[in-house]
Amino acid sequence: MSTRCRIAIEHDGKFESIYCHHDGYLSYVGRKLQKYYDNPEKVRALMELGDISSLGDELLPPKEVTATPFDHGYCRPYSLRGEESPSVFDDTLRQLYDRTEDCWGEYLYVYMKDYEGIYRWFVWEIGQRRRLDIALKELERSE
Repeated sequence: MSTRCRIAIEHDGKFESIYCHHDGYLSYVGRKLQKYYDNPEKVRALMELGDISSLGDELLPPKEVTATPFDHGYCRPYSLRGEESPSVFDDTLRQLYDRTEDCWGEYLYVYMKDYEGIYRWFVWEIGQRRRLDIALKELERSE
């Protein structure tokens, strides 16, 4: 069974997102987003991959790497298996949340500006929005 999620970035009040099929829980996707996707440029590059089977530490291997991306901690976009599945846009956070529910998503991660105007990751789990860094600290205390 997979833990599905959506990963999104806010652009001027609208939301661009991709689907992630595997390991959407805080201790995997949440930690990777916080650690490796820590600026708008990296998150936009992630959106360009379209839907993914799983999130890696890096987007795609350099062209000179002959190993498959499945072997070395890279993202696994559906496009690698020949499927067209680009990112999608929603006008409101409610629409994005509904889209997450429609794909049986258990988590929604959104990279958006906080009240200070600083981009941060937020996570919705069972309808509750939290800053991702705070949710991960709570997770570490419970482990």
